[in-house]
Amino acid sequence: MKRLRNHIGMIFLLLISMYLTNIGIEYTKQKDPIMQKILKSKEKYEVKAVNATFEKETVIPGIYGVEINVSKSFSHMKKYGSYNESLTVLEPSKPDISTEDYYDFYIEKANAKKREVSLIFLPKKEEDFSSVVEVLKKKEVEGTIFLDGSIIEKKINELKENKNIEFEIASFQEKTDPSLLKSSSLYLESITKRKTKYCITEKENKNLLNSCKKEKKHTLKPKIIEENYYQAIKNNLENGMILGISYEKDSREELIAGIEYLEQRGYTLKTVEQLLSEK
Repeated sequence: MKRLRNHIGMIFLLLISMYLTNIGIEYTKQKDPIMQKILKSKEKYEVKAVNATFEKETVIPGIYGVEINVSKSFSHMKKYGSYNESLTVLEPSKPDISTEDYYDFYIEKANAKKREVSLIFLPKKEEDFSSVVEVLKKKEVEGTIFLDGSIIEKKINELKENKNIEFEIASFQEKTDPSLLKSSSLYLESITKRKTKYCITEKENKNLLNSCKKEKKHTLKPKIIEENYYQAIKNNLENGMILGISYEKDSREELIAGIEYLEQRGYTLKTVEQLLSEK
């Protein structure tokens, strides 16, 4: 029993010694001229993260910030022998409130701090699908196409070849049954080698929202345009806009005019995944 108490006492003293040593090292580090300069440079480099915001049943994504990894920066500069600004280690800082943690809200648009927009295409027929793929390739812009799962097998080559286009599942034979959406998404993923991340609805759909939440997919609820694409793009244009286009190949030239208008106004077209990324 006495020997056990002695061992416990020795361990306790060792832990106290280590704790005090670490305090001493940390104190010395804080007084180091290199560390002092690193800490002073925080204001210059660090950008505060922007939290996601909620309004009724929708959420607007936040934006990651930037912070200095003080420990890594100090370690690199200490090896160098003096303060060297180029050795500052910067890392992204996640918002306290992020869409990465919420799947039970609709997303209608991205953060307005981004001068970027996204066009979502919902082609009605196979030929409409091929037409919008051709337009995006011709204009060398990125976009997102939500397709009906029933046409996947007929468009395998186009799905494989167009890596700058984001493909997602909108329905299967125009139905949004969860099991059909899941099987179609898995089939699409096997072809594109990319995980599907979104569901889409034109109006509130609690069943779809809940089933997509279980799959950890965000549900988009953009404004969807049936015609007059150019005018719709012009009328709805704002930072972070997500506009759904129920696309028909006969309106090809009108879509091209809308894309050119966006570019003239200084906007960058992104896929939904890129636009909604908080990083």
